[in-house]
Formats: sequence, C-alpha cells, structure tokens
Amino acid sequence: MTMESTEKSHTGSSSGNPNDPEVLENRFVELVAESWKRWNIWEHARRVDDVALGAVIASYVDSGWQLIDLESDGQSHMCRFQSGEHRLAVSIIALSEDPVRAKAQGRLVQVTVAYGQRVRDLGRVMSTIKQEMKSSMISNAAEPGVITFDGDMSTGYVYAQVNLLLNLDDYFDGLVQTSPISRDLYAAVHSLSRYLSGRIGA
Repeated sequence: MTMESTEKSHTGSSSGNPNDPEVLENRFVELVAESWKRWNIWEHARRVDDVALGAVIASYVDSGWQLIDLESDGQSHMCRFQSGEHRLAVSIIALSEDPVRAKAQGRLVQVTVAYGQRVRDLGRVMSTIKQEMKSSMISNAAEPGVITFDGDMSTGYVYAQVNLLLNLDDYFDGLVQTSPISRDLYAAVHSLSRYLSGRIGA
C-alpha cells in the first residue's frame, strides 16, 4: 500500500461513521486528556497554598525551629515556631483559589510574618511602642510592608509583624517548587528581628 492510499484510508476512517468503535474510543481518550488539563489548572490553583505551607514548615524545621502550633481551615493557614527565646509565626491566606482569577492575577496569597522575643518588662516596651505607632500615624496596618507590633502578656513576648502579598507562581511551577519561598520569608524575619531589637532596646 502506498503512502497516498494509507493517508486516504486514515482520513476515511476518521470522517466515517461517528458510531464507529474506534472513533468513539479515540474521542474518549481525548475527553480524558482534556479533563486532566482542566483538573490540573483547578487543582494547582486550589492546592498551591497548602504546598507552600508545607514547604515553609519543612524549611524552618530543618533550620532548627520547633513547630509548636498549626491551624488551617483550607483557605487560611497559620503555623508557629520556637527556637530558644525567639518565636516565629507565619500566616498564609489564599486569595486566588479560583482558576480564572489565578490565571488573570497569578496565584496570590497574603503572607503575614511575625517575629517575637521574650522581654522582662513587657508593659513598658508595649507602652513605648504604642506611643511610637501613634506618632507615626499608621493609616492602614494591613497594607504590605507596614510593620506593626503586638504583645502577649501571658507569655511575655513582643512581636513585630508585616504583611506581604506574594505570587506563588514565582515559587512554584504547578505544585513543584522552583524557588524557595522560605528564603524570601527569611529576609522578612531578618528585617523584623533587627527592627524589633532596636525598639526593645530603645
């Protein structure tokens, strides 16, 4: 059989009876492949914040931090760590679990990083910090990059925290990590620790 007759035969079978078993089988295979493509888009948008949380926890634990608390409701996640007299909290809130929004805006998450130290005179420290915050006239503490402070009277810890808006597409290809998100969070922790130390010592 020649190449030309083979092509005609193939064309004839693909454009023949729509109820032909081979035609139906081929269409079924196409439907499954298309379904998987759509499923992956939805699944990657829905689950990448969970994967990011796991990567953050693994990185900090490997660095010597002890995981002391973990909360999650599927969309909002929070984990706390401790190392000696230092504490760290990371909160991740998914903002783009809808695939259409994720495709248009990126897989956005709001990440809150808080770094805490135990102090002896928490009341004095918090009073000083609150006066400073009032004088700086912070209009919206929820905006990215605005450093705020909080204290836990029951434990004696004072915290500096900051909100960041991150695109997980910068760190993950689908669900596979391509760049460590924890490395950028370490940068935030480093700055918060220096900022807090300066205020505590003030």
